[in-house]
Amino acid sequence: SGNSLTKSAVAVIRVSGDDAIQSILKMTDIVKKEERKELEREISDEVPENLMKKIKKKIPKKHLLLNWIYDSTPKKKIDHGFVVYFNKPNTYTGEEMVEFQTHGGRACIKDMLKSLSNIEHYRPAFPGEFTKRAFNNGKMNLEKVEGLGDLLNAETTKQRELALSQLSGKLTFEVEKWRRELILILSYFEAVIDFGEDDDIQIEEIDKSKKNINNLIQEIEKHVNNVNKGEILRNGFLISLFGPTNAGKSSILNCLVNREAAIVSPIEGTTRDFVEVKLDIAGYPVIISDSAGIRNTTDPVENIGVKRAKDRVKEADIKICVLDCKDYKEKLNDLKEFIKEDTIVVLNKVDLYEKKS
Repeated sequence: SGNSLTKSAVAVIRVSGDDAIQSILKMTDIVKKEERKELEREISDEVPENLMKKIKKKIPKKHLLLNWIYDSTPKKKIDHGFVVYFNKPNTYTGEEMVEFQTHGGRACIKDMLKSLSNIEHYRPAFPGEFTKRAFNNGKMNLEKVEGLGDLLNAETTKQRELALSQLSGKLTFEVEKWRRELILILSYFEAVIDFGEDDDIQIEEIDKSKKNINNLIQEIEKHVNNVNKGEILRNGFLISLFGPTNAGKSSILNCLVNREAAIVSPIEGTTRDFVEVKLDIAGYPVIISDSAGIRNTTDPVENIGVKRAKDRVKEADIKICVLDCKDYKEKLNDLKEFIKEDTIVVLNKVDLYEKKS
């Protein structure tokens, strides 16, 4: 069973394992009292076959049954909700599964989990254990497991789309296609080695196989490049605002996020450490970083901030250099080691000066 006590309208509590059916016997009256007399055994014993048939008949697989749910020990009502029985192997984990759908109040969830824990051999699931069992039972491969993790952690539309693509098995399909092509190419070259002197082996076919190998290499390299892009999309695009002190970097950050995320002051060196804010821009995850102004200083604390700012610029996917338009030429020269071809240079505070830059 799960162990979340988050308040909600509806709670879904799942039980997985060979003894999952015991939760129905112990916590519902689907099997009537007189019929329960057949089950005067320990929880670890097998459920009698005739009783199992009754349960399956009462709860068709993947169907909802509205029923009272009781505490497994004192037999007091906990809630009125749905019970679903899933018989293996057609379940998420590949094991017998029971699902309780109850009201999502904290007291309901707490008492449900406590009652389930009182059943012998029952315990709360570890984080990700249901998926681990699904993987061990061949219900999911590693690609789908990673895709599910990404889907659960997705915060933007593009992250969700990427996770769904992985969850659908797109990579597995591609790899299997490469595998078939490699086997075909290998088998042909083995035939050349074994029967190379025969007239049936055409030189054009050898050239064709070489071309297929080159095409396959290009496809794999393209996929590797896409993986790198996927990592950026998964973790978020890091945008670094950098430049000299008092250039207006913090003001730009506050404007972008539409709140006072960074302190703005006319005093130089106000920002000592970098400030990061996460944004969702057109479905893409973005992390905007405002850092200390880059300059030579004798202040040991500010020096630490400047060093961190320089490191952040080097790590950034998108670099934005913010300069005061009044003295941008002088400052631009001081920052030339950080400005590359893909750096975006922004001249700020143009509204404060009559002279256009």
